[in-house]
Parts: sequence; C-alpha cells; structure tokens
Amino acid sequence: MSYQDLYIMWHVRNGKPLNLPHLIMKNMMRATSKVERALPYRMVITKILSYFGIVFGNEVVSRIDVGDIYNASSLNRMGWKKVFDVDNVVAQGRRKKKKKS
Repeated sequence: MSYQDLYIMWHVRNGKPLNLPHLIMKNMMRATSKVERALPYRMVITKILSYFGIVFGNEVVSRIDVGDIYNASSLNRMGWKKVFDVDNVVAQGRRKKKKKS
C-alpha cells in the first residue's frame, strides 16, 4: 500500500474533500521521470481526446527509441528553459540565431 493510497483512504474515511485533479497531475508528473513506465490514465485521456474529435484508428504500436525520450537535458539542448512565474512554472523556447558565413 502506497502513501497515496493511505492519503485517499484517510480522506474518504474522514469525509474530507479530496483534490483528485491534483493527485492525477502528481501521478502524471511522476510518470514523466520514469523511462520504462506507461502514461497513467490513458483510457481517460483517450476519452477526452475522442470527445474533441481526435481519431485513434489504425495506430501502429511501436517501441520508444532512445531518441524519442525528452528530459531536462534534451530540452535544454533544444533551447527550452524553465521560467518561474508567480503562479506556476512555464517552459519557454528560444530560437537560435543562424550563423552568418
């Protein structure tokens, strides 16, 4: 049993309100730090995207290549940086200037 399971059970048992979107967001953030882990809530995400008209027919399952994994290092090399705002953290990209020859 995980800490999160105990946290949810405590809220249910004591009748306290539970911030479910926050828990979902934390699970999604935790999944991004694991290379071999599947994205959680894929059925819910599929239903949401289907509602907005995104079709998933004829999708081909493929393994993730090392070049397909984005982490802080690869995003930094692409010119992205974290910008800390008062309310949240935002990622901003910058265009690299072309070298004059």
